[in-house]
Amino acid sequence: MRTASALTVALLALAGCSSAPPKALTPTPTGISYIYEGDQLETATDAATRHCASQGRAAQLRHVGKQDGQHVAVFSCD
Repeated sequence: MRTASALTVALLALAGCSSAPPKALTPTPTGISYIYEGDQLETATDAATRHCASQGRAAQLRHVGKQDGQHVAVFSCD
């Protein structure tokens, strides 16, 4: 019984850590926007950095806000 309880706690902890990755919206050579969960701005920033680097540019965070109840980050590639 003790092992089952420990396993349940471990599985619940892992489930709490998993979340969907940021979703790209309207990627263009000059910028990209992401929908992300509240704690994933850094992950969205990393993805924007990779996107802009593929264009030979640097990502710049231009706006963070909410749209339809979801977190949105807008980046330009400068």
